[in-house]
Amino acid sequence: MDNKRVHPFFMPLVAVADIDQILGQLVLRQAIPPFTPIVSDFLVSAISIAAFAIQAILIFILYRMIRKVRLGRMINRISLIFSATQLTIISLFTFTIVQFLLFSYYHTAVPALGEQLAYFWAIFLTGLLAARLLTWFRSSREITMLLYGLFAVFLTLYMVTRTFARTQLLLDLNPIMDSQSHPFNSIGGVPYFIQLVNAEAVLDILGFLSIWSASILLLLHYTRKLGKGVVISACALPVVPPTIAYVVLVLIYATNADEAADTFFKVGTITFLLQGLASGIIFGLPFLLIGSKLKGNTLVVRKYLLIAFAGMVLFHVTNLSALEFTLFPPYGFASVSSLPISAYVLFIGIYLSVAVVASDVNLRANIRKLLVEDPKILNQLADAEMQKQMHQHIKTLLIKAEAIQRVGLDKSSLESLSEEEIKDYISDVMEEIHGSRKNA
Repeated sequence: MDNKRVHPFFMPLVAVADIDQILGQLVLRQAIPPFTPIVSDFLVSAISIAAFAIQAILIFILYRMIRKVRLGRMINRISLIFSATQLTIISLFTFTIVQFLLFSYYHTAVPALGEQLAYFWAIFLTGLLAARLLTWFRSSREITMLLYGLFAVFLTLYMVTRTFARTQLLLDLNPIMDSQSHPFNSIGGVPYFIQLVNAEAVLDILGFLSIWSASILLLLHYTRKLGKGVVISACALPVVPPTIAYVVLVLIYATNADEAADTFFKVGTITFLLQGLASGIIFGLPFLLIGSKLKGNTLVVRKYLLIAFAGMVLFHVTNLSALEFTLFPPYGFASVSSLPISAYVLFIGIYLSVAVVASDVNLRANIRKLLVEDPKILNQLADAEMQKQMHQHIKTLLIKAEAIQRVGLDKSSLESLSEEEIKDYISDVMEEIHGSRKNA
């Protein structure tokens, strides 16, 4: 299954989920005039159905792709159960949409169940990713795996905290909602709600620091290939979206209090939500940059790195998702239903990409060690027989790479390195050696 069949669906889903969140938040805060009932029903239905259709297509494509990659029975079973659960969530939300379109009310238990299933799968998949990455780190001692593992840990804890806060709210929810209903008695009555929100903020900061550090370390491995300017820019970019968001909020608060209220809800809400989109793109950027420089089979390398990029973007957009029961009809179906599939794509993308990148770094280190320990090889590489022996040795190193063995990737694809690609590996390492000697 090539990239052309998978990736065109990710960005439309990101756009639909982001529009869903922005519209819902603006209407909720009365930052834009309320829509008429017919327009509101149409907007919610159209946005949600577009998201559901894209999700259904992605479920089918991703399931077939995972079966072909041969990641083992456990991952295949998770993929199957996830697909069934995602379709269940879509069905629950579709039932609610049909209900409020036909009867102008809905039972809150149905979408609430869908929301809880979405959060559960996001927690399960990010938790599983954290466990896998930290397990690999224990045997490989690769710091990049540790940092991405910590990011997954903080992300999981963040989602657990957010789920607990949402559950407390849902327990106070009216069983039936229509245009005249008041959904919650009082948020202030929810136990430890403020403490949970503060905990979310702390975990969000820790997650940001860990993934920023992981991105920097990942890019530093490829400084010579990417160029210092590109690496420095990519390392500095993550601080830009939150800085802009907080500067905008400070400027709004600095204005007249009466004038600031309306502006804050409009500009602040849009800026905050778009910050998630920008952060997802920036933190996914290292995977795109490295994918353009890695050697080897395109199916093994670029597809996984592009999936990691798409997962990073989609998850940063959807991890703040919540159904807005305070509105009628409720907004948030598109973004909440996209949460589990974004966690799944993030899990698969990072799960495979970190292994591929670790293998590439490991291979370069082994070639460098071989050339440094036996300098005569450098002078003998012009000999055809020596080149043949060197190429075979490098293929053996790649096949034996521990990171690849742990993940269980199809080894036949690793053996498909062409003679030209192996020459490129040797040439790259030789340039690094000569550059190190010049700088010494």
